[in-house]
Amino acid sequence: NHPVLDTMFYFAKIRANESIFKTKAGYLHSPGGGNYYAAIWTNDQLEYANPCFAYFSYYPAYASCIRSMDLYEPYMYKNQALVTSIIAEGTSFWNGAKDRGDGAMYAYGASSFLLTIGNKELAQAYVKPIQWCLDYTLNKINEQGVIESDTDELENRFESGKANLATNAIAYAALNRAANLFNALNIPQNYKEKAEELKRKIDDYFFNQVEGYFTYQYCKEENHLRVQMCYPLMNGILTKKEEVVSTLIHSPLWTQEGFLTTTASDVFWDRSTLMAIRAIYCAKDSINATKYLLSYSLNRLLTDHVPYAIEAYPEGNQAQLSAESALYIRIFVEGILGFVPHSFSSFYLKPSLCKTLSYIEINHLYLCNKKINIHATLLKDQRVELVLSGDIQQKHTLSNYQQILIELG
Repeated sequence: NHPVLDTMFYFAKIRANESIFKTKAGYLHSPGGGNYYAAIWTNDQLEYANPCFAYFSYYPAYASCIRSMDLYEPYMYKNQALVTSIIAEGTSFWNGAKDRGDGAMYAYGASSFLLTIGNKELAQAYVKPIQWCLDYTLNKINEQGVIESDTDELENRFESGKANLATNAIAYAALNRAANLFNALNIPQNYKEKAEELKRKIDDYFFNQVEGYFTYQYCKEENHLRVQMCYPLMNGILTKKEEVVSTLIHSPLWTQEGFLTTTASDVFWDRSTLMAIRAIYCAKDSINATKYLLSYSLNRLLTDHVPYAIEAYPEGNQAQLSAESALYIRIFVEGILGFVPHSFSSFYLKPSLCKTLSYIEINHLYLCNKKINIHATLLKDQRVELVLSGDIQQKHTLSNYQQILIELG
């Protein structure tokens, strides 16, 4: 019940869903922004947008998710990374960035979408692609136990070294999501064990002292703070949450425009800011996360370049790409409400509220093939009243930041 957040959320739903085009390959979601049409990427579409589109009952968005998963499959089943982008209405590709950790992005996005949709028959059709993506990703583990890739989603605009934090954190989340998906399909695997092993290696390899702060170093070749230190938190690794959140709060990374990509430049990318805000909610610091969310939303909605999330500056002159708006929506669903898909008929919630944002209501969410309204209210004793209505009727009282498994029967 905050007019700025409500309005920004409303516009984000429009921008996320309007950039879907009917092409030779069917419905494709594309970044847009005056440059990127009838083309897909594993980060923009699979990792950012598809998990969000699972929440809507909007056929073009649903169909675009299916096509994005299908179009990448012909580039699998060989000993080489997925192509950087599929272009020209699905008829060609661009591979200028080589391996960006695309296999991890695909496996994460596909598993998240399929679990949330709750369609067992549909999920079975993507077992083989997800398996291949995870196999390829795990085959890139080096002697230190972390995954190597040529670059990351920012495609060599910034230092990404031989092994970067983004690829590894996304791979960790992909293993956990795929484990849940395959468990729901009764397919034996050891992805949970692989995920736990990777988590230990991520902490061992990347956690370091950077510019006087104890936090995650983006890669061994990067000596400056990077906002992508938030990736482990956003993807469920909370072992270093206090150190990372403290660094994000107290370092020079935060500006009026959001978080800088690095302390070494004044470049900012909204996707990183949106992920960092979600990560701070995931790390159980609703007070600071809400402060940043309100500041960011006020700036993007009511100042000089409105009313949508943007890609970056100075690159693209703040083009309002589409998937960034999907990331904005996911702050509320996955950050504040703490939604994590678990099976075709269950999911986790972990409310993250504070005095400034003591109530949230999201209606008409489609989760596990049910239309669900979720209301969360912070009570005086730091308890939260959680009410689910629509196709299900449940009421729970739990501690703020407490995770609960919602079972639909």
